[in-house]
Amino acid sequence: MRVVFVLDPTTGPAGDPSSVLALASRLPARGFHVDLFWFGDPEPAGPAPIPHRGTSPASLPAADILVATSADTVEFAVAARRAPVVRLVTEAAPEAGRPVPTIVAGDIARIAGRPHGELHPMGLCVDPTTFQPKTGPRRPGPTRIGTFGVDASTGAALRATLADFDLKPELVRIEDSCLVRADVSRATLLQDLDLLVLAGDGDDRFAVEAMACGVPCVLGDTRRVRGWLGERTGAALLVDTADVRSVAEGVVFLIRHRRLRDDVQDAARRIAAGHGCDPSADDLAQALTRAAERACAVSVRKTPAPTTEPERPATIPASPLAWTQVAAERLERGDADGALRATDRALAAGGTSCRLFEVRAHALEALSRDDDALLALDLASDHRDASPQTFRELARHLRRCGEVARARIAEDEAAVRAACG
Repeated sequence: MRVVFVLDPTTGPAGDPSSVLALASRLPARGFHVDLFWFGDPEPAGPAPIPHRGTSPASLPAADILVATSADTVEFAVAARRAPVVRLVTEAAPEAGRPVPTIVAGDIARIAGRPHGELHPMGLCVDPTTFQPKTGPRRPGPTRIGTFGVDASTGAALRATLADFDLKPELVRIEDSCLVRADVSRATLLQDLDLLVLAGDGDDRFAVEAMACGVPCVLGDTRRVRGWLGERTGAALLVDTADVRSVAEGVVFLIRHRRLRDDVQDAARRIAAGHGCDPSADDLAQALTRAAERACAVSVRKTPAPTTEPERPATIPASPLAWTQVAAERLERGDADGALRATDRALAAGGTSCRLFEVRAHALEALSRDDDALLALDLASDHRDASPQTFRELARHLRRCGEVARARIAEDEAAVRAACG
């Protein structure tokens, strides 16, 4: 199967495509032929040039599957109408425990009209051959603490608070380093740290890369972080990163307790191993195979015989709300396939309501498409008006998929919302 990754300047975390390229490099061993296409200008600097580039669909190489890696490449890939489109989600999720961020909800509308297209969260995906503990002697000098997502004023306050504990470390603001965009150089930067402090809204991928390098981490105690840590919360010290003194106490605690720091490092390396490129490549390979199978099924599907109820596009206003109502009515009658088609229409019309994703989730569940149903419920729970029942349904699906930690988070949220009325 020939797969073409469509890349652009916004591909990957912080515009760094290296993790996507590392993931793509794992696919040939899984039976895929991989090509790379750069959409736009300029092409990124790297060890090897991107073999294909352009801004028109005609410049795309032949493909059985197109993997879009950003919002702009989704629009380009869908417009090309060459092959099924899989949207590889590399952006960091802004909400706790959400594998797909709200900012890509619009991409669902772009691929909803293509029944073989789908969203696929890349996950944290850290290359273990690049990010590994440093060998050799420790870098001389004071304790080096890296910070990410910590602004300059908070960093100054942290330095002053650490001085109260008789600590005068070197603080390295990772965002200011020119090395952060180069994968190998970023590994070197992380390996030279004694500790990493990641603010609550920082990119979790840096934390996992640091864990793979054997660097203990102080992380924000958020639902998002607990979501990917799972039951192994001992792999990092979780604090309120909005409270500078709390961060400072966590740093001091790890620095002064060697045995605890060693335990944290061991647990962190196990976490990082679970977020390596190979597990992510296995998941992506399954998503690509599903998309290809759906495309094949669509191409050979016979035109359905007319039913007693028309599709009703002429009598129903082409609005997301109207199509959502049609979907709900069909679902009540037991027509899950018809309900799913109606939600496709609602998404194509720009619908993103909580009710739309709830109805879509129930239709997908009725069709035994549990993974897609879980994705729809995730998007439904992103809404501020999501009900306690939405979170209960999400928890039920998560437990069915074996994601116990995230299920507990969803159940807690349901309880909180029910208590608040």
